[in-house]
Amino acid sequence: MPSKVVGGSPQVLVDGLFSHDQAVRLECTRKIKNSIIGNKKRKNAFMMLGVIPRLVGLLEDDTSTVELVHEVVVTLGSFSHGLANNVSVILSTQALPLLINGLSHSNSSIVSACIRTLRTLYGSGLAPPSPLFDDVTVAKKLISLLSEVPAVSQSTAMIISKACQCPDHQNLLCSLGAITSLAHCLLSGAEKSVQCCLSCLSALVYENKHSSQLVATYCCDGQPLVSAISTVLTCNHGNETKLAAAQCLTNLCLAGSLLPDSPTITLRALPGLIRLCKKEFPLSLRTPAISALAYLTAPHPALQELCAESDRLIPTLVDYLTQSPDPEDEMVTEDHLVQFECLCGAVFQALSSLASSREEIRLKVASQHGCIRLVTQALREGPSHVRVAAGKCLHSLTRSTKLLRTTLSDCEMWQPCLEVLCLAEEELLVMATGVMCNLLLAFSPSREKLVEGGIIERLSVLSFHENSTIQLNAVWALMSATYDCNKEVRVRVTKSFGYQRIFQLCSPRLDTKLTMKALGILINIIHDSDDAESAVFNHGSGLLAAMVTLLTDNPSNEIREQVLCVLVNVCNLSVKGRDLLTGSEDIMRCISGLLHHNESNSVLLAACRVVKNLANSTLPDHVHRQNCLEEYGVKIALQKLERSDKLQTQVKEVLEHFMSHSL
Repeated sequence: MPSKVVGGSPQVLVDGLFSHDQAVRLECTRKIKNSIIGNKKRKNAFMMLGVIPRLVGLLEDDTSTVELVHEVVVTLGSFSHGLANNVSVILSTQALPLLINGLSHSNSSIVSACIRTLRTLYGSGLAPPSPLFDDVTVAKKLISLLSEVPAVSQSTAMIISKACQCPDHQNLLCSLGAITSLAHCLLSGAEKSVQCCLSCLSALVYENKHSSQLVATYCCDGQPLVSAISTVLTCNHGNETKLAAAQCLTNLCLAGSLLPDSPTITLRALPGLIRLCKKEFPLSLRTPAISALAYLTAPHPALQELCAESDRLIPTLVDYLTQSPDPEDEMVTEDHLVQFECLCGAVFQALSSLASSREEIRLKVASQHGCIRLVTQALREGPSHVRVAAGKCLHSLTRSTKLLRTTLSDCEMWQPCLEVLCLAEEELLVMATGVMCNLLLAFSPSREKLVEGGIIERLSVLSFHENSTIQLNAVWALMSATYDCNKEVRVRVTKSFGYQRIFQLCSPRLDTKLTMKALGILINIIHDSDDAESAVFNHGSGLLAAMVTLLTDNPSNEIREQVLCVLVNVCNLSVKGRDLLTGSEDIMRCISGLLHHNESNSVLLAACRVVKNLANSTLPDHVHRQNCLEEYGVKIALQKLERSDKLQTQVKEVLEHFMSHSL
């Protein structure tokens, strides 16, 4: 039959989609489909003419034939392949719900076409997961498609692996029988099916105790599912499939359903990932293998040691960082540069995990030729995700006292970190403030240079940040900076951070860690008698109010002990401070109450230290203060403690001061 379409230009073909003749619509759709395969320029030309809304309109048209619907779905899939902008345009229309509805079509070829196009859309990472899970019937349909022919089941498994992103999704799929369907598919033996099912299972158990336990205890035809997954790593499967198996076992371990010292992890998953990190494998395998290795080893020191015992792993990882493609080379494409950046991000994450616990591993990482220079370079010049990963690597290295005093100081690593703190991106600020907690420690040579560079003022500003992690890290870093510091640093902190900000953070409504660090700053800056007298004279009422609030409204003994340490400094270093405390009914009642009723030895010991400083019979006006303490039942509480098994020696020392008064 002769063609009804005159010409074949993009404009003519798009116009043909508006024809009332079904045959013309079909022919134009096919010609568009055939002309754009592997041709980005051609795709862009059609996109500029608004082809997507018209194609979606054909899907919405009830008069469209089955053959036309099939061609339209396939064409949409072709437009979405490899081009994020095209995917965004498609998702801005009604295409997604129409394609999902197509999964229930009576024609199997349309179902197959819809599932393939959905796989492309969800593979882009741009498609929203909620349409697949908000309606249970859609989720049920996906589960049923896992039992269809391999092409359909594989695409379905990959869609689920990309869209399953939270516990609600995971638990729903498990309740609908996803594990059973995936297990049968896994044991089918078809290579691509095994790989897709493993990816789906990985998503299903990721950081989910419930679903991971279901998978870890599931048996199919008498064979434990975990055993089947583990066997993949030893059988004649492709490397992509072995990677998927190792990732699945990694997720099961991190979710708490496999022990890190189990043979499944130490003899299968871990060696499998280390093997795939070798240079002989393509980046498409190496990068995710390195990322999985970072994830698996991060919380487990024993696994970190096993990796470090592999002679070539750490040198190989560091060497990857030196293999940057030359942007001036005509053969180097944008994809090559992006792939290298992803590799660098994974390598820095892995080095961060490996060096997070053991000093000898930190030293091994830092001793690799050019490693510290590469970290510095990444912090200054890398894209955001690489800078964050490099910062995490540096954070692990800064846990080494030796490296802080030598290598990291010699390389002036503080400079790029300080530069990052001037940026606005939250993930970078989380990383940089975390590193500062270590760089500002008392034994770090970087502290002085950072203070000169304005770190105290910058951290003071960041303590108000709306991101709770940045806020905590900033306060924590200030606590590091003020520990055993000189007078100049304490003055700068009191001016830029200030007592009022400390008192604001001393609230039972805030995170305990944040309050603990704020109290740590307070302890550190009340360092000598001048500091203490100034604090009491200028901020005495605010100090008392904040401490009383924490002692009465916060149930944490950790907080109570820290508050008492503040009071120890105040009454030990300040004459006015001792009078301030004994003159406060609230403080006296709090201390007496703790001595009478608290069961924590550390709290009782801290309370005894406060009382000892107040009752010290060698200080002027001790009689008045001892009378105040007796009035509120402190002496009686101490006498009861002396008769118990708690802190008898310390309590006896305190009571001796009262006995001196009695004599």
